[in-house]
Amino acid sequence: MRRYDQHEAVKMVLELLSSHGIESTRHLKVGDNINIKSFKNGKTANLLVRHLEKDHAYKNSPLPYQVFKVEAFDDNEERDESVKQLDFVIGYNFMENSFACVPIEEFKDKRSTVVHEKEGNRHQYYNSLFSLEEFFQ
Repeated sequence: MRRYDQHEAVKMVLELLSSHGIESTRHLKVGDNINIKSFKNGKTANLLVRHLEKDHAYKNSPLPYQVFKVEAFDDNEERDESVKQLDFVIGYNFMENSFACVPIEEFKDKRSTVVHEKEGNRHQYYNSLFSLEEFFQ
């Protein structure tokens, strides 16, 4: 069983973005909630990488597919300036070798959000960079 590792997750997301033709760099400013800056067509997107974990609230669900959640913010974390600069949260899951690229607007005043593997809540973000690619158009 491969455990979540933030450093490795950022590395995997950088490789993923590169494979989709999106130039990206690791953001190293200490204290920022931004892990990656991506560039395309003269635009810049600020990304936060987090764990895309199975949502235990759906453990006994009759749904024939997985449901995941991604947490963008900690309980005590205030939404400071670096959070306000975020454009996307990319959740990465090592066990499923999957990801979800979720626009920050989906979090509104919530610290986490649910992503369904197939039909259902935010399923369009599962294993897809469409929202990021749309941002760069």
